[in-house]
Amino acid sequence: MACFIFAAKLLKIDRAASPGLSKALWVPTVWFLYCASRPLDEWFLPGQYMAGGGGGIESGSAMDRYFLIVLLVIGLGILRGRRMNWSQAMKNNFWLFALLSFMLISIFWSDFPFVSLKRWVRTAGTAIMALVVLSEAKPYEAIHALLRRTMYLVIPFSVVLVKYYPRLGVSFGRWSGQPLYTGVTNNKNTLGEVCALFIFLCIWVRVARRDNKNGAQAVRGQNACELILMVMTLYLMKGPSGYGAKAATYSATSIAVLVIGLGLFFLMRRFRSRLAQLGGRVAFVLVVGGLVTLTMFLIGTSPMAVGAWMMGRDATLTGRSDQIWPVLAPIAWQNPILGLGYGAFWIKPVPNLTLDINEAHNGYLDVFIELGAVGMILLALVVWMYFRKAKSELWENFHWAAFRMSYLVMFLLHNWTETTLLRSREILWNLFVVFAVVYPKEWTGHVDDDRIPVEEEPLEVEGTPSKAEAVVAPPMVLDDGTENAQK
Repeated sequence: MACFIFAAKLLKIDRAASPGLSKALWVPTVWFLYCASRPLDEWFLPGQYMAGGGGGIESGSAMDRYFLIVLLVIGLGILRGRRMNWSQAMKNNFWLFALLSFMLISIFWSDFPFVSLKRWVRTAGTAIMALVVLSEAKPYEAIHALLRRTMYLVIPFSVVLVKYYPRLGVSFGRWSGQPLYTGVTNNKNTLGEVCALFIFLCIWVRVARRDNKNGAQAVRGQNACELILMVMTLYLMKGPSGYGAKAATYSATSIAVLVIGLGLFFLMRRFRSRLAQLGGRVAFVLVVGGLVTLTMFLIGTSPMAVGAWMMGRDATLTGRSDQIWPVLAPIAWQNPILGLGYGAFWIKPVPNLTLDINEAHNGYLDVFIELGAVGMILLALVVWMYFRKAKSELWENFHWAAFRMSYLVMFLLHNWTETTLLRSREILWNLFVVFAVVYPKEWTGHVDDDRIPVEEEPLEVEGTPSKAEAVVAPPMVLDDGTENAQK
């Protein structure tokens, strides 16, 4: 009950911190909450899911399928009402739609075309949700609210499951038997991703508010509640110390990319006035990084193996580099140009693979297996499109541009040891697509006047001296000029 009351308080704070956003934003919010949680079958039909009935790989989950179809239909209806210019949207995000188109074409040579088609529809749905966010009057405020609402609900309920309902919130490793915190998510890595995102978001928001003292500030009670959430997040990231744990079981990848992302953000902030040459410097860093990676490969190691050793983990990345990747690489090279088809490779057992897994634990290897070199090239062009949009906003909207660039690095590094690329159920992929699509200058449609009405007695802004002087919470625009970016 206390958790429900706390969550209601958080949502009330979010309402006061998000004036001007439409009710339609709750559609992509529910989509993100679904991605950050478990499939519906695991919640409502756990016996069938475990037995393979309702959640069989080939048949899929009917409950989840109908739920997502409803969200997609509502999303398309919202875009139709806002007079979405589809030709312009495809032109502005050409490489993303080109990648989605090639994924759809690859279904023709998939071993399980119907399964591939269903998974493609879910992946394409991510772009629909991103366009709904873009169609908001204040797109960046919409992204902030989207992430904030997701974290406000996922984190406290994860703590409740971990602490008081371990049968639901704690799992055990299939081989090690070590306890793992999962919370409302389906594995410890997803929980680690959500926690890392929330910590990055909180630190970024506070830095942005400090740099823009005349911009939006926290509403009354927001800082205190988010501090409590931060403590909860650190508790979840630490991993279990009880339940017979004999070793650290935290998500090392999430912690590593969080540290790198924060370091990059503060580095960009420190050298903000020198970012004009960013494109050339990024190319230089990529070349140097490629040479270092090649050198390490020639001497029998890798950057990720060195990082794992520094974090006290197995240098083989828990079997990835000696039991998984050597088996999958020859399979990928059997169809190096077009791949094996999107979304169907992991349905049947993989020859010579002894581990029971459903991904390569390397997003790039998974993409290469399914879509070949063509898919890898299109993915690289999508990343370049993302980077180009973020770079163009460095002067007009620095903090959001820095957020987008830092997140891009975090996302790309995360896929060295986990697979989130092209996975519709992964919150990191969904946020990547949102950041790739949401570029306020590119919206050419119409936004309906369905704003959420502000309460008659709004929450006071953090730091106001008295209720008599309370004002409506300002919009969450963290940089000057963001509100005017929408055309």
